[in-house]
Amino acid sequence: MKKRLLLSILAICVLAAGCEALPASMLPASSNTGGQVSSFMLIYPYDGQHLALSAMCDVKSEASNNNKVRAVSLLVNSSIYRHDTFSEIYTSANVYQPWTPKEPGTYILQTILEDSAGVQISSNAITVYVDDTSEEPAVEIVEASPAEEDEEECPDPIATTHSYVNCRSGPGTAYEIIVGLKLDQSFPLLARSTSGRWWMIERKTSGAVCWIWAELAEICGNIDDVKIDHKQEMDETQEQEEPTEEPTEEPTEEPTKDPGSGPTTS
Repeated sequence: MKKRLLLSILAICVLAAGCEALPASMLPASSNTGGQVSSFMLIYPYDGQHLALSAMCDVKSEASNNNKVRAVSLLVNSSIYRHDTFSEIYTSANVYQPWTPKEPGTYILQTILEDSAGVQISSNAITVYVDDTSEEPAVEIVEASPAEEDEEECPDPIATTHSYVNCRSGPGTAYEIIVGLKLDQSFPLLARSTSGRWWMIERKTSGAVCWIWAELAEICGNIDDVKIDHKQEMDETQEQEEPTEEPTEEPTEEPTKDPGSGPTTS
């Protein structure tokens, strides 16, 4: 008598699980076969639940059969996923069957009980949804090209001296020196010579223009729209243009000392 009482309350787990059983939302399937009353219900996961892709979850069924429970099969989308036969036969049991979805989508789960007489009883069917939570929305990273960065930083082209520079009345060393410019001074870029070797800049203090040797200045901004000035280029020498003396004062209307008959070599 004591043994029968223990068997009637025994819960059987095919595999231990980490899923928490939720209250059943449907009545159990039941049948009366030859005077033997049976009930079988799938209670977890619940109908409409969302599950994570590749995350193992135990499908839990509650079984009660006066003719004793011998085996339980788990069906996924009407196909047998696993079949578990008990080493002992019980009149009631909680059955856990692990299932790991490998693809996202919609799945219909159902379990089938088989009693000791070979009679099969189907549980209720539930629908679950498997979500791929590992996928993140793709973010397209577009790296700005140097030209685009320059355009954003300098909407209008700017020339910045990286040496001491003579600013002349025309594109060439034969033109008069208007003013000497210091290191790290920036000026609006207005035009370029036909060869691209000279830049016409606008001086901040007076708004007047003069020409500097291109290799002595860094350009910020897009120069595609900078006009070409066809003023004659006159060079006394093809050597690099740079002053022989460091300007000691802020640029003025007075030119710096001209280095003899032409520029010195670098």
